[in-house]
Amino acid sequence: MTINIQIDSEHLEKLAYIGQQTHNDPSTLLSQEIDRQYQQLQIQTATSGVEELFWSTEAHSYITKQSDLFDTMLPELIEQYAGRYVLFEDGKVIDVDVDEDVLLDRVWETDLVRDRIAKYNSIFCHLVPLEGKVNA
Repeated sequence: MTINIQIDSEHLEKLAYIGQQTHNDPSTLLSQEIDRQYQQLQIQTATSGVEELFWSTEAHSYITKQSDLFDTMLPELIEQYAGRYVLFEDGKVIDVDVDEDVLLDRVWETDLVRDRIAKYNSIFCHLVPLEGKVNA
């Protein structure tokens, strides 16, 4: 299906400029933007409902990213931290302890934790299993 869309001159100039800079034709740029917004709405829809009571879309993305990185690094984490809790951020272990409460008490007033709580109402603190496989 094809439809005609009217674009005002200001947006047409911006579209032409973006096309020149990215070496894409206007229809490709518009299609990419439509796809991007569609994906955002799909994520929002998927995270709405029960999850929304606890996490914003940003928090959900943050936790998903940290969880995926944790899973990717799981073999290395098991080698070094098996059976201990880790405060994990962007592929790095920030702190570790055998007792989750002790770990959280120790890190609670750090700038990193304050920032993550302010931004996402969340941090990524997780028990490293004694053994396991990466979640597929």
